[in-house]
Amino acid sequence: PQSAAPRQGLAFQQSVALAGQVHPLAIARYDRGAVADSLELPHMVLVLKHTAGQEQALATLIDQLHDPKSPMYHHWLSPQEFGRFFGPSDAELQALTGWLEASGFTVDEVSPGRTTIILSGNAAQVRQTFGTAIHAFDVNGVRHVANVSNPQIPAALAPLVEGFRSLNDFAAKPLHHLVGG
Repeated sequence: PQSAAPRQGLAFQQSVALAGQVHPLAIARYDRGAVADSLELPHMVLVLKHTAGQEQALATLIDQLHDPKSPMYHHWLSPQEFGRFFGPSDAELQALTGWLEASGFTVDEVSPGRTTIILSGNAAQVRQTFGTAIHAFDVNGVRHVANVSNPQIPAALAPLVEGFRSLNDFAAKPLHHLVGG
């Protein structure tokens, strides 16, 4: 098991919960208890957020990209350019990925657009680092795993993190259905 030492530095003493991160089916009625600490959790997706200034600049750029009178008309950005202009700085990314790696996670990928970080670890690391347990759930005869509470991160890193796309294995439901055939 990994120690909680990375959370103890002065900048990491305060933590904040990432709201809305528990799947609606991860409820007591279906809960079958904590999974083994050694359960591997590959491909967890941490979603990064933009600052208010970046959001405003992005909205302006989108308007310019679609305005035939703008010099930016149809000058689309590569993912790397998008990340450079609208993602976290190199130093911010290093602080975040450094904290994750010091907590024992493997950082598998930082997306070129700097919108997500894909990481891998195990249930013990999730519990120790993010302060949430991973439990097994039996929903209509199908076994799932999911976090039971909102994960926490150091307050110093909160401006960079929107939340997790996947701390569970519940499949996303399609937003539309084909009728007929």
